[in-house]
Amino acid sequence: MEKDLIVLKEFRQEKSNTVEIVFEDDDFIIVNKPSGVVSSLHDCHKFLSRKRLYVVHRLDKETTGLWMLAKTERGEKEAKKLFAARAIQKIYVAIVDGVLPQDEGVEDSFLGEHTKYQGQTVYGVVRPPLGKRAITKWRVWKRGKDSTCIFCDLQTGRTHQIRVHMSALRHPILGDHQYAKGKWQCFYEARRVLLHARELRFVHPFTKKTIVIQAAFPTDFMQALDALYGERL
Repeated sequence: MEKDLIVLKEFRQEKSNTVEIVFEDDDFIIVNKPSGVVSSLHDCHKFLSRKRLYVVHRLDKETTGLWMLAKTERGEKEAKKLFAARAIQKIYVAIVDGVLPQDEGVEDSFLGEHTKYQGQTVYGVVRPPLGKRAITKWRVWKRGKDSTCIFCDLQTGRTHQIRVHMSALRHPILGDHQYAKGKWQCFYEARRVLLHARELRFVHPFTKKTIVIQAAFPTDFMQALDALYGERL
């Protein structure tokens, strides 16, 4: 049996808005997206010299980490099938406000549009007929005095899913002023939402090899880990 393909890339050029390629073959390209880059074809073509690309999933503008695109029509079709079937495992790392008492948990609710904030849609937990089901599994990696670093395994891919779920737990992600309610417990002032798409794991639809890709944290995320916990992943 062939071994999994594991790619680990360091990314430390956030200020230059550089999109770094961490995996590429005939059908797919996966990049480590910096904060500030929009998951759109416009920004794809702005930072990547490719004639044709297809967006198969999206990250929030401030979220860093792994972003998958297709290079061919067949790649786009198969990748969307994988995401729809929840056959692509997506692991995120978030630093949230306050100390989570449990070591792990599952947030299972329905999310829908709630209101508008500075021209952007804010989502929230709604009754089942009004929204779409969202499931987030999370577990604690590190607890600090007034913050917690967690891994989030997305079972669905709703807009702002992790941000809404952590806010509903009253532990919003640091830097997430859209979903924070009340005063922050943590002293650390993040300049953006501290959410990073850390890992993608899936069976390649054409080669049938298991692909495991990890993206190292950008500089600001590592600085937060150092300041809050005195160590890095």
